Amino acid sequence: MNNKVKALSNYLDQCKTRRSQWESDWRDIRALVHVNANDFNSNIASHTVDIHDGTAPWALEQFAAGLHSHITNPSNRWFDLEVAGVPRELIDDWDTLEWLEDTASVIWSHFTSAFAKLDQTLHESYLDIGSFGTGIIYQQWDVVSKTWVFMSCPLADCWIGEDSNGFIDTVFRVRRMNKFQILDKFGFENTPKKIKDETDSSHCFDIYHCVKPRRRSNFERVRNTNMPYESSWFSPDLGHMFLESGFDQFPYYVTRWTKLAGQLYGRSPAHTCLPTIRMINKTEKVILKGAEKMVDPPIQLVSEGFLLPIHTVPSGLIFREEGTDPAEPLLTGGRPDIGLEMQDQKREHIIKCFYVDWILQQKNSTQMTATEVMDRRDEKLRMMAPMTGRIESEMAGPMVKRSVIDAIKYNLVPPPPDFILSRGLDVSYTSPANQAQRNAKNMNTRRFIEGIVPLADIKPDVLDAIDFDVFVQEQAKNSNSSPKIMRPPREIAAIREQNAQKQNAQEGVAAAREAAGATKDMAQAQALLQG
Repeated sequence: MNNKVKALSNYLDQCKTRRSQWESDWRDIRALVHVNANDFNSNIASHTVDIHDGTAPWALEQFAAGLHSHITNPSNRWFDLEVAGVPRELIDDWDTLEWLEDTASVIWSHFTSAFAKLDQTLHESYLDIGSFGTGIIYQQWDVVSKTWVFMSCPLADCWIGEDSNGFIDTVFRVRRMNKFQILDKFGFENTPKKIKDETDSSHCFDIYHCVKPRRRSNFERVRNTNMPYESSWFSPDLGHMFLESGFDQFPYYVTRWTKLAGQLYGRSPAHTCLPTIRMINKTEKVILKGAEKMVDPPIQLVSEGFLLPIHTVPSGLIFREEGTDPAEPLLTGGRPDIGLEMQDQKREHIIKCFYVDWILQQKNSTQMTATEVMDRRDEKLRMMAPMTGRIESEMAGPMVKRSVIDAIKYNLVPPPPDFILSRGLDVSYTSPANQAQRNAKNMNTRRFIEGIVPLADIKPDVLDAIDFDVFVQEQAKNSNSSPKIMRPPREIAAIREQNAQKQNAQEGVAAAREAAGATKDMAQAQALLQG
């Protein structure tokens, strides 16, 4: 084992030790909630033998679908590009605004391509976030299709590390590959002899991929082994390094639902109600057994007098000696219905922990107008904003920023204007959850205007305090309208100047006509006097 593989193996062991304290709960969550996830012991096939109540798996599916719809809706672009530290309404450079809009549109077109598989990846990651509290996505550039490819990495196969500021900067991921997969990915010359000599094509080897910061390097030298993040494919068991390269940017996005101070992995809605999930499954099992005994009770017999075996199936024949009491069902007097009400309370608790009551926005019996329905929907989305903010900062934002850099690097978009280069780039979000926040601001502004307008009847100059141009720009921005529908300030000034000139010309013509009419009237009056 060379020194590099040995160092990586030691670091991997440390990461595995840190993760081990979470795996007990994760195994229960995997068995009771996210049954299709990889196993944290040996990646055996999923099973549902431990599940007797389907509330938690159903709630997880609704949770993942709700996040996908409210944060990264696949039918609408859920992000915009902004100049860092400069509100869009203060930018009068049309080239900058056009570049921001066009670049966002190009990136979105690649995100929605079938080859990228972003929508499937996001849904798989949301399932991990809702169940285990941590979701991991890998992004890479495909040189053949000239677009990005996204992949959700099972938490069972990953170990993470963070820097001194609490940001994830290290990911170990294991891939179980057979001989032919290894030869195809790394080549014959980079594959050790033990794998080449393997005769069983179904036998898989654990190959680890590690991405972490390169501590010492000269980044000015453009080489894949000299980039800010090092990428290593290695096998601790074989002590072999398959491939070493690098990345300009961290290719993994590690998202945590909530996180306590000092903890590395996230906590999920399933963690919150895990005791309830355990209890409801155990209780449901007992209720099912009790109901089964009531529907198909055990048969009581005397010790002698019956010919075995006893056939209790429909139309079955039971032979007994004459004078022997007949077989009778054993009625225990059990009450399985007693636990049903308690089970309903536990199911409601699970549904609330997964925010399903917010996501589905269940109807009530009262009639509401369309405006009231929208207000109620926006209110629920605003209440979810604290939970969705971490997803935007740890996954959505870094994903868009990296994609912008790649888009410039691979000539998908032209270089940014100097105004952006001098200040930097930022990401804003236009998902339904964020739109609910902006709608509240629009609503408050409109209510303010509606309260001021009646005062103009008493004091007309009160409206001079309101800049209606800024009002229109704010309404358009908060309504997620395309900036292309808004004219630049210089065009607005030119149009108003042209309108003012037309108005002045029309007033001059009207004055001339009035003067001509007055002159004509004067001439007629003088003619009458002389006559």
